[in-house]
This record gives sequence, structure tokens and C-alpha cells, in this order.
Amino acid sequence: MSSIDGVISELSGIRNALGQDAGEPWRRPQRGSTEAPASERVTGDPIFDSGRWEIADQRLWDEKKERARRTVEGEVLSSGRTGIEALAWYASFHDNQDNWGIYIPLSSLALSDELYLSKLPMDRDRRLRLAWSILLHHEQMHFAVDHACAWFELMLRAPIRREFMARFRAEPPLPAVTMSEAYLEIEETAANAHMLRQLGRAAPRQVVQTIESFVESQPAGYREGLDFTGDTAFAEAVAETLRSYLALWAIEYSLDLGSREMNLLRLLPLGDGNALAECPVYVLDDLADVGIAPGSVRLIQRITEIVESQSFKKQLRRQEPAVRRDWSRKKEQIKIVLPSPPRFEKLKNWEPPTWSLRLRDGHRVHLQPPDLGAAAWRAVAIGNHKEMGHG
Repeated sequence: MSSIDGVISELSGIRNALGQDAGEPWRRPQRGSTEAPASERVTGDPIFDSGRWEIADQRLWDEKKERARRTVEGEVLSSGRTGIEALAWYASFHDNQDNWGIYIPLSSLALSDELYLSKLPMDRDRRLRLAWSILLHHEQMHFAVDHACAWFELMLRAPIRREFMARFRAEPPLPAVTMSEAYLEIEETAANAHMLRQLGRAAPRQVVQTIESFVESQPAGYREGLDFTGDTAFAEAVAETLRSYLALWAIEYSLDLGSREMNLLRLLPLGDGNALAECPVYVLDDLADVGIAPGSVRLIQRITEIVESQSFKKQLRRQEPAVRRDWSRKKEQIKIVLPSPPRFEKLKNWEPPTWSLRLRDGHRVHLQPPDLGAAAWRAVAIGNHKEMGHG
């Protein structure tokens, strides 16, 4: 049993701590389709391929882009969602123990790219990965806050999160809580600040500035994340978020949450890769709902089936035994997970689209993805760095 499963099990013994909301967490607000989109759980660092990009319905795509922009930037609310929450969302394990987790639609990656990232000097695949990182890091903060609330609930044996949300959404709202129409502003500030902190550590300045402009375009609470990226400010945003959830319980149990010596940030598992990995992440294939042709954006997590061409087999026989053995090992490994770029990467401007998988001693295998509706990749070439045309 994982630690989150254990926490959920313990919470089930606290009255009103858990609920089972009737809503389906994978259903995007105001979807055009009546059917739930296909979902796939994502593990590790996903790779996206837009080599078959095609706008199937230009009018619908233009309408969805404008609708998304207005919702993200707070001009309209979509079922209470605005800012980044209009693009991706976290379903709490407090509310849905069967299908909790982070949900990121493929359409949101395409919309984020088109609306906010398209001017960056990088290809679409890399921009889609950047969009994924932006949305994922933001939503991971919501999971981290959910996680911290659960620990307080176990300690106090009290339904802190669900009772707070019930009061928060009631009319009239709590006068002491800074809020918008449907969200806790300080939590969205912390979530965007966390995202900016994570991506700002290694991204080029132009990328950081583009992400900052995206944040600046969002409504109150979200855009303030720009002002809370420093260590002290970020810690205070997190502390204020938790104090909002715990305020009434702190009074009842005489908790001193304002102590300068209490670092509430440490209660969030943001630096714990194992804890973050326990939060399920799902990608939703809803491209048709925004006018994009099926297969225009594909998530690649593993390669379970490979067909070797005759020319590949001839080249393979000429390789040293160690290289052949390495290829055999790699074929089994990529059935589980693909290595991150550059160990597995799409070759620029190759037709047909071709991917390079690195082997030992500078050797590569060239792989071509399956046609739409097929499953098997094609191994078309193997050789050393020079033989494979890598310069």
C-alpha cells in the first residue's frame, strides 16, 4: 500500500473527511462532446509528437482559441474555472478516491502553445513539452496542499479540507478569506509561483519571460505568483494558504500557525519526488473537440512493438556483439519507459518523421512511428554516430 493509499484509508475513519462527488473529473467544463475523452495515465517525463499536425475545422479551432483565451485571462468563467485551472485541473482524493489526480487535456497543450508560447524559437514538440511542464507544476502545488491538509486531519481527527471548501463556496463567503468568485486566490498565487520557480531554474531567459507574460495575463491571485517567487515570499504564500484552510480549527485546537519559527512550507511534499509520483497524472485526448485532427498531437511514453526492416536486419548483423546485445536490452527497456531527450529524440526535418535512440559507444537506432491506427514502430537503421548521419 502506497503512503497516499494509507492516508486515504485513515481519512475514511474521520467523519466527513472524504466524499465521493458525482462529477467526472475528466470532463472538461462546457465540452462540445457528450462522450468522455480517452485518458491515459502518464508516468515520468512525457514526449509529444506533433509531426502529423492538422487543423480539421478551422472555424471551430478559432472559436475554441478565443474562448480559451477569455477564460484563462478571466474575462469569462467556465464552470468556475479561470487562469490555469481552465486548462488543467487537480481532482482531490478528498472528493474522489477512485479517479483523483491531475488532468491535462491534449487540447490545452495545443491552446497554450498557440495562445502564449508560439513565438518562442523552438519547434512545436518542444513547446508542447513546455506547456505540459507549466500546467503540471501548477497542479502539483494543489496536490501538495491537499496532502498537507490530510496530515493535519490525521493529527486533529477533523475533516478540515472538505468543511473549509463547503464554507468557502457557501453564500455569503467567509469575510476573512481573500477570494474570487470560485477559487482561493492565495493558493493560485502559490501554485503559479511554484511553477515559475521550477521552470525558472534552468530555462533560458526568453522562455522565462514568455511564461511570466502568460502568468501576467491571468486574473487576480494567479498573476500575483510573479511577486512570490523568492524564497521568503513563496514560503509566506504557502503558509497563508494553509492558514486559510486551518483557520477555524486553529482556534478550536489553539494552534499557533503564525509563529515565525514554524515553517509550514516544509509540510508540502514539493521536494519529494516519490510523494509527487504518487499523484496520478492523466492526459486526455480531446483534440477533436477543438477542431484538431486525431493524431495531431501524440503522447509517446513507451514503444511496445517494433518491426525491423530488412535493411535494418542486414545492418544489425554487421554490428559488434556488444551493440547487438545492447539493442536487445533497449527493446525491452523501452517497452516500459522511454529515455529522456537526447537519448531518445526526434530528428529535425527528417522525412518521413524519424526518431533516434542512443545505444552504447555512440551507436544509434533510427525508428519511425506507426501510421495512424497502427501500433508497431519500424526500426529502419542502426550504426555509429557518423554512419547515421549525425555529423
